[in-house]
Amino acid sequence: MQGLKQSRRLARGEIELRVGNGAPVAALAIGTYSLVLPSGLMLELNDCLYVPAISRNIISVSCLDKSGFIISIKDKSLSVYRKIVFYANANMTNGLYVLDLDMHVYNISAKRNKPNESFWGYALSTAIYTLNRVPTKVVEGTPYQLWMGKCPVLSHLKIWGCEAYVKRLMTNGKLDTKSYKCFFVGYPKEARGYSFYHPIDKKVFVARNGVFLEKEFLSNATSGRKIELEEI
Repeated sequence: MQGLKQSRRLARGEIELRVGNGAPVAALAIGTYSLVLPSGLMLELNDCLYVPAISRNIISVSCLDKSGFIISIKDKSLSVYRKIVFYANANMTNGLYVLDLDMHVYNISAKRNKPNESFWGYALSTAIYTLNRVPTKVVEGTPYQLWMGKCPVLSHLKIWGCEAYVKRLMTNGKLDTKSYKCFFVGYPKEARGYSFYHPIDKKVFVARNGVFLEKEFLSNATSGRKIELEEI
């Protein structure tokens, strides 16, 4: 029971689990466990069961999915993201995805808050787009003013990586009546509007506008290192 916080002992037969051979095994206690990941982030696992008969520590992928995490599986490797922030990686060993918690295996400063590698280009382009529109000590005013001869419009600037509800353009040229939950990843060069990533389709598309959840993004950023999961 080491590391289990706010725990209580269970009555005999109160909670039982079934193992691979179908045999029942008893849980002796239930509580909260704070799992520090190699990325430097921490998962607060609630309702964790202490089952001495099970030698492995098991985290349910379905619980991660229900809690808003994105699970990516490729080449016998499972990666966990929340929005586009990297949390953890597990490699398949003997048919199970195993999370190595040895901090020395990872470069924490490089992994912490690491976006999915496929978005680095969008992140860099967005940073350049924004920096060209803010004052700098190198030139008087902004780089945009120097090139264009007028003050830049800033009202359309958004927080990179924030969630947004977006209506997509259908094949008939009309807007879909349904809004999709996406992530803002940049400003397109060839069109007016924004670039959005749709995690279900795993595609980036351009739309003129969307409902940006910037306040929610900022509030989550202050508490993003402690994620509550319901674990059974």
